[in-house]
Amino acid sequence: MQALVLLADSGDLNNAARHMKHYLDNTGTPTEVDKMLTDKRGFQAHLDRLFLQRNEKAWREQALAEYDRYGGRPVVLPIETPHERYYFRDATDPNGYYAVGGSQTNPTGVVTVTPGADGKPVVGLDYRPRWRAEPAAQGRAGPEFNMAGSSSVKRFGLGDGAAAPAPAEPGRAGERSDPGRHARKEGDVDR
Repeated sequence: MQALVLLADSGDLNNAARHMKHYLDNTGTPTEVDKMLTDKRGFQAHLDRLFLQRNEKAWREQALAEYDRYGGRPVVLPIETPHERYYFRDATDPNGYYAVGGSQTNPTGVVTVTPGADGKPVVGLDYRPRWRAEPAAQGRAGPEFNMAGSSSVKRFGLGDGAAAPAPAEPGRAGERSDPGRHARKEGDVDR
């Protein structure tokens, strides 16, 4: 299995290599979701379309109603969406396919309304996509395992016409372009 990790890492399957290495390390710690969000634009578009765009208007209206009800004082409303499935396809995204196969995801967070400098309410959303991956192809072929985790908190202005924020670039650790990669112990692949 370690040889497969090295083989995948030497090709274009960095996420698959990272996740198999994480599995083989047997630490039980959550996987790094921010890296997948950065690498997988289709996955981020899935989150934007199914959760943010679908719910933005309702969340904004509900928060503004509460803001008015409390006389213009700051309001914080928790939000959570149902889980939705997303599948990486072997032909179009073998790296995602072999890394996780498919996942269920749902953002959770809070909608806030505060008085702006001009007296008008400012509505924002702080959210964190959570996900639970279904066993990838290597899990179905051998010992089955699940992956779960959440990303860092994202900030999004609701109703101000701004696009959903792109995930922050988590860096190059463990990637072929990582300048410190070769200084590590031979055979070690970063998560």
